Amino acid sequence: MQCPTKDSAVDPSILVQLDCKKRLPHVIGIGMAKCGTGALSFFLESHPSLVHSVPPEISYWNKNKEKSLEWYRDQMPISSKHQVTMEKTPSYIFEKDTPARIKELMPVTKFIVMIRDPIARAVSDYLHQQSIAHPRFFIPRIVKPGNEPDVYLNTTFEGSVIKPNAEVNTDNSILSHSAYVVYLKKWIELFRRHQFLVIDDDEFVKNPLSVLHQVGHS
Repeated sequence: MQCPTKDSAVDPSILVQLDCKKRLPHVIGIGMAKCGTGALSFFLESHPSLVHSVPPEISYWNKNKEKSLEWYRDQMPISSKHQVTMEKTPSYIFEKDTPARIKELMPVTKFIVMIRDPIARAVSDYLHQQSIAHPRFFIPRIVKPGNEPDVYLNTTFEGSVIKPNAEVNTDNSILSHSAYVVYLKKWIELFRRHQFLVIDDDEFVKNPLSVLHQVGHS
């Protein structure tokens, strides 16, 4: 059962009965970028048993991690005790310290991870970054050991991911972010398998209702 909107004239006892309040998210979409996370969130926003943060990407565990859990909770919509609260920030999966921090502060959280064909994801990422075209993206650089790869753009996709000496450019995040297992490994080591729902974007495109049903019962 849903909580009434703030503009509705409602008996206060109903609000008490439903325990309407802001809650920390029960579910977090942690990745992967350019794998349909936005489309999934769009469909889930109409699910009566789920309330999604607005905006959908709160970036608490990376860009706002110095803020309190109360701040994080305050970014969430009001929900009833029968509903599930969700937010998604695809860049969470790349943060090295995020899994341990969530494990410490919100250990029973469930996670949604969307994946797709790795090359298709990389091409989509390339086109997205080309639309941004930040000047630093066009400067070749070597990533220091232990640091996260960054975006590098050339005039073509092939030129961006293949070096002039024909080696694969593993320093380019456009390519490295398609190595899903590298990033998932540190999460799976800390949380139980049942806390993860991995969705194939290709399957979501072909059969969205089946995937949404799966999400609703996970």
